[in-house]
Amino acid sequence: MENNREYENLQLKYTFNIINDSYVKGILNDTFIVFNTINDLSYIVYSSKYALINCYDINNYQKVCEIKEDEIASFKYVNFNHFFDKKNKRDLVLSIYCKWDTLKLWDVKNWECLLILNNINDDLSLGYCCFLEENIVKDNLKQNLYIITSCRDNKNGSKPIKAYDLNGNIIKEIKNSENASMFIKSYFDKKNNKNYIISCNMNSIKSYDFEENQIYHEYFDKKENELYNRAIIYENDNTITLITSCFDGAIRFWDFHKNIFLKKIIVNSSMLFDCTVWNDEYLFAGNEKLNLINLKTGDIKFFSQHKNEVINIKIINHKNYGKCLISQGKNYDRIMLWIFENK
Repeated sequence: MENNREYENLQLKYTFNIINDSYVKGILNDTFIVFNTINDLSYIVYSSKYALINCYDINNYQKVCEIKEDEIASFKYVNFNHFFDKKNKRDLVLSIYCKWDTLKLWDVKNWECLLILNNINDDLSLGYCCFLEENIVKDNLKQNLYIITSCRDNKNGSKPIKAYDLNGNIIKEIKNSENASMFIKSYFDKKNNKNYIISCNMNSIKSYDFEENQIYHEYFDKKENELYNRAIIYENDNTITLITSCFDGAIRFWDFHKNIFLKKIIVNSSMLFDCTVWNDEYLFAGNEKLNLINLKTGDIKFFSQHKNEVINIKIINHKNYGKCLISQGKNYDRIMLWIFENK
């Protein structure tokens, strides 16, 4: 049920455009990323019309760098992923070009390009990519860092999820993973010392045991014309919950390990894009508006400051404002910073 009444515990204080030159063509996950660097700087990495990679210092309100890639200027479908490489004490960023079937690996310290991977899916559209860190206990705590790729194309047959090392060598292909994936993510369960890969597909979400190289679970509701766009893992009270947004306008919840469907919250009939958990009580989700969902009651409050569909949402801790939300609208819509106050 949708309503716009004031929530007692979380209210919008104010909002403003933190990035004014962002540009997104198409609908992708993580068209911007936000992270704290090893030097305790808060960065946003995003695309603009004139530079496919822009790095902006949030706390000091200044642009750090622009990287213009003219050879692929017509391929404006770009998304990003960040990982802090503890072993080598560096921040790494992936820039992912789905139409070009290419990714690039960058060292954020000096924005040096460390790796270029081309033709990952034999020129089919590259899906989302992420990092996976493997801790091998039986091998003297050896740590391996991989780039996980997927395929978004289903017109000509899809390609499997693959794991590459940082030198560009294929380490393994994940069995039974020829999905047209909208989104993938890695998840490390500390309790059972297991790495999983989660893939959002048409009609279901699949999780894979990375070490065993096999499907762990397949999660679905009706399994009928449902395109899952985003998956997040939320750990609370010894429960690991898989939360997904879907193009049918609903947020769904499963017990990740038991594969038990928990509940569904219908936001409205519009396609849902990104979603993120604020705390145990609230979740934000984006479609034509930014929606604040009360997880206990199912009530929904919406904010209409964006001109276009809200396609990406992130939470940060700002040095001046504390816990904040950052959101991005499609096309030339801006990246906005939201400041909330708890009553």
